[in-house]
Amino acid sequence: MATQVTKPIISIIGGTQAGIRVLTQLLKQNNIHDKVTLQLYEQDSEVYYPDLLPYMSTNHISSFKCSKPISQILPKEVNIIRANPAEIDTKNQALLFESGEKHHYDYLILALDKQDEYQGVKGK
Repeated sequence: MATQVTKPIISIIGGTQAGIRVLTQLLKQNNIHDKVTLQLYEQDSEVYYPDLLPYMSTNHISSFKCSKPISQILPKEVNIIRANPAEIDTKNQALLFESGEKHHYDYLILALDKQDEYQGVKGK
């Protein structure tokens, strides 16, 4: 009987711009889907572009242009899980959910948000 080989699981918590950026970098590697399983945990179904919000508030663009569904940005090979873990069990490499579910990971990336750098703009 043949032994089934499982691919390492890379779990990314956070589907904000930081999480999408990490995934974009991973996806640039050749045949990454053959080597690992990519999982993104994000409760929201859309990615928001906060840099565009001032344009929306002044009616320069519509609100529809300030967000995009995550499923349209990422390839189908990325498992998008619409939930946020309640706890991280680092000893057993598992994400724990309020429902009692447990998801194993081999590598965990916390990409909860991004930090804006407005170059050359001094505050008061």
